[in-house]
Formats: sequence, C-alpha cells, structure tokens
Amino acid sequence: MKFKYYHTTLLVGTFDKQHLIPSPQVFEESVFLQSSTTPSLGFQLHFTDVYLEELAKAGGGEDEEGSLDDQIIRVFLRPFVAQLRRGKGGEERLRSHVEERIFHHLMRQSDVGIAYEEVSD
Repeated sequence: MKFKYYHTTLLVGTFDKQHLIPSPQVFEESVFLQSSTTPSLGFQLHFTDVYLEELAKAGGGEDEEGSLDDQIIRVFLRPFVAQLRRGKGGEERLRSHVEERIFHHLMRQSDVGIAYEEVSD
C-alpha cells in the first residue's frame, strides 16, 4: 500500500517536521472534506479502518529506531479530530466510525485501557 511506503519513507532517518505537516492536511482534504468530489462513504470508512494499522507498520515497534512518538501521532490524528469537530453537519456514520476505530482503539491500546481490559475479563 502506498500509504505505508509514504509514511515509512517519511519516518526513516531524521524527523523533519516540515515534511510531516502537509501529509495529514492532504488526507483531510482528499478523504474527509465535504465538496463536490468527496469520496464515497465506503472509501472514507475503509481509510479510517486501515489508518492506524498502516501508520503503526510504517512507524515500527516501540524498541525499533524510527518508532512513532506522541508528537508525530498527534499530527497524524488531526484529520480525524477535524472530522469530529464538524459536529452534526458531517456524516453521522463516518463520525461514529472515526470515534470507534481511531479514538476508542487508541484508548484501548493505552496502559490504562489494557489494565481495564485485564480487570474486566
């Protein structure tokens, strides 16, 4: 997938913020912004489904060089935050999907979320 290749290339070597910032803006404009050329809802839902997985693959594991730090993750979450900020004007199904597949997923992957899951089981 080109998404993984792009992010792997971007994250290899020295982190240069000037190259990182346009990436989420491009995703937001081409995937989420409401216009006459807005992609289908199916594409938007699929993009949301694979986004974190592909970003994690590109960033490597915690112990690997080039792993994603909090600053980089926040930058790449901007399109999804913007999607939720649109409020009631946006597509409700997409907003719910972003909430579950991005933000709830991240909460479940946090130390607190993992501890909660262990206690719940």
